Amino acid sequence: MTTPSRPALRSLDWTAVRSRMAEAIEQTEAHLKAAQQDADEQSERRAPRPAVDVSTGRSEEATVGAVIFMLADRRFALEIRYVCEIVSKARISPLPGMPAHACGVYDLRGQLLPVFDLLGPLDLPRRAGVGDDWAIVCGQEQPEFLILSEAAPRNPHAPPWRRSAQRSPPQAMHGNGQP
Repeated sequence: MTTPSRPALRSLDWTAVRSRMAEAIEQTEAHLKAAQQDADEQSERRAPRPAVDVSTGRSEEATVGAVIFMLADRRFALEIRYVCEIVSKARISPLPGMPAHACGVYDLRGQLLPVFDLLGPLDLPRRAGVGDDWAIVCGQEQPEFLILSEAAPRNPHAPPWRRSAQRSPPQAMHGNGQP
């Protein structure tokens, strides 16, 4: 058995090594800086900004609209910006093997969306004889899921002429109050 031979030692050009390392560090820092700038821009776009209405001097935070819905005789609210529309529960299709809080799916214009009943996760009692007749379609930029409600959800910040129409809502009402 022969021992492997070692190649002849050659001298290193430390100046070239240092130069390559400095160049690699500069490139890495440039990539990190660009990635941080992208992350900051995305964070700014996602973060809610308090806007001030110049005519009234009130900030947007003070006038955020909400949709109020009922579960087990308790009132809950969702910011209006997360509500796409309100629909009748009639077309919810149950799925076997789902957890109790996942009621099934709803066909919203060809898009299947999951439907959730929050009574279980919130440890609220189910009242006898009260049905979940309405569902709130929620999502930030597009419909993503539905939440069941015992009564027709309403927007108390709607103008008075819209509030009277909300007492008997149409079959589907969009988040901006338009049928």
